[in-house]
Amino acid sequence: MRKLTILGFIAGLIAAALGLGGGVMYNPLLISLNISPKVSSATGMHLIRYSQLAASIGYLVFGVLNMQYGAFLGVLTAIGAVLGMLFVNKMMKKFDRQSIIVILLCFVLLFCTMLIPSFGMIKLLERVDAGEVGLGDFGNIC
Repeated sequence: MRKLTILGFIAGLIAAALGLGGGVMYNPLLISLNISPKVSSATGMHLIRYSQLAASIGYLVFGVLNMQYGAFLGVLTAIGAVLGMLFVNKMMKKFDRQSIIVILLCFVLLFCTMLIPSFGMIKLLERVDAGEVGLGDFGNIC
């Protein structure tokens, strides 16, 4: 239990520092502790629900929550989640393996690993084009 608590704290810290979703850190962590991919995925989704609820309440309290946009994304997310669950369940039954979840998780991690620096580079190039910074300039990290 102590190991799980320490690893969970470290994973949460890394996810928050890098701006990653918690599931990106918690799912591999739980799988590495010999928890089945199904349980790991469900646990990750359960944990994410509370962090997203807290963030939404914070945005609502500060008056920066766009309700129409949030409702639109909520509907699309619900549809995507149901379709994704149906697809993964069908593939797990077809191949009789839970490793489909692990393979999809690896794909998502790879995709995120490529996108995060790409968006940073795009933002940097936009700032260079606007004349805010030079390409070799390093500003204050704070």
